[in-house]
Amino acid sequence: MPINPFRPAATPRCFALMAAAGAAALALSAAAHAQDNAYEFIAPPSKASNAIYALNNRTGEIRGCIYQRVEGQTIGEAVCYESGSGASAQGEGAYGLYANNLEKEGGVIRVNFATGAVAYCWIDFKGEQTVCTEQAE
Repeated sequence: MPINPFRPAATPRCFALMAAAGAAALALSAAAHAQDNAYEFIAPPSKASNAIYALNNRTGEIRGCIYQRVEGQTIGEAVCYESGSGASAQGEGAYGLYANNLEKEGGVIRVNFATGAVAYCWIDFKGEQTVCTEQAE
């Protein structure tokens, strides 16, 4: 006998099944998306920053880019800073980026989903590179 989702006795069970199926589909979609896309991008929460960070989801390598004006030209350019101390490849894994909720922060947080390790990363303008703290668990 088919389930009538409008019958009061079947409604909670039907909604629970639909919610479980939806959650499973979302998890599978997120996993497939992470494997299909080698890079993830995020901007820091600072309203004064024009930076964007690019993370290799498989290796953990991160670099930051900014937009800067070019004197005498109407169009500026994107300047990207290579991976420096702590921002280079960390080894094969599953990495992600998060922006904290502090409005004046110009950096982002790199996470290792397999180990739970985190590192804070930012652009070091003096050293002209993207850097990260040591991974902490």
